[in-house]
Amino acid sequence: MEDKVKLGDFIYELESSINLKVKSAIIENKRFNYIRGKDLTAKLIEHKQLITTRMTELGFKLIFNNQKDFSQDFFDFCYKYRILLKTIKQPNDKLKYPTKLEPDRDVTVLGTFDENKYYCILYDKPFKKSSYVYLTLAIILVVSLTVFPLWPLWVKHAVWWLLVMFIILLVSLICYVTL
Repeated sequence: MEDKVKLGDFIYELESSINLKVKSAIIENKRFNYIRGKDLTAKLIEHKQLITTRMTELGFKLIFNNQKDFSQDFFDFCYKYRILLKTIKQPNDKLKYPTKLEPDRDVTVLGTFDENKYYCILYDKPFKKSSYVYLTLAIILVVSLTVFPLWPLWVKHAVWWLLVMFIILLVSLICYVTL
């Protein structure tokens, strides 16, 4: 499980670091990000050294023989951890980047990489630690406002004066900017 998280974080990081064209589509009534096979192959070949170095740093051992095998080996590796899922366009969709995709259920070609297919990223973006801080602050704020009637009188007066000063400051700022 830890390897899947490391690989998922790496794929998420890869999207921004090598400018991977990631699009969004609906697959079985859920929204996922996906990559076109041709775009993935081009970026993998272009940034092969960076990718192999970074994956080695993460503790993954990959051996790539040539450029065609690199795409297949990378897909096999991600497929093993269930990070990438091969999908196909709907038959009536003529767009280069479709908005609806279907999982490729053909079991004979399940593990093979095909540049003409689309690959869904089955990994959610990591939850940032700062989000936990904001969530905690929001909970504390809601609880403290809920128990406002229990606050001492001097705290209620201080909050009232702070709000009055904030409103005066806000109104004066608005007047200064508009004039």
